[in-house]
Amino acid sequence: MNIFDVRTFNADEQARIKNVVEDTIECLNQIDDLNTHMNEVIKDACDNLNEGVDKEMRVKPTLIKKLAKTKIKEDLDNQKSAVNELEDALKVIFHE
Repeated sequence: MNIFDVRTFNADEQARIKNVVEDTIECLNQIDDLNTHMNEVIKDACDNLNEGVDKEMRVKPTLIKKLAKTKIKEDLDNQKSAVNELEDALKVIFHE
């Protein structure tokens, strides 16, 4: 079922949809630009690191991305642990 065949939108709703679509397009374009930049930076770094290095020993862009994702996850895990500690402290101190 196509909601636009069944549902009618007033002028305010149409304007709201239009604005959010335009904002979403802008955000997606920015994300694409950031991804392109990130990939170029990673490739350049790997190219520099790999000059004169045997093929088997080269640093690959996928390794750099995995390292970054792992570091982010590690940081999030540390933050979660700190929040859990605070929650436990509040329960002990305030008997909640």
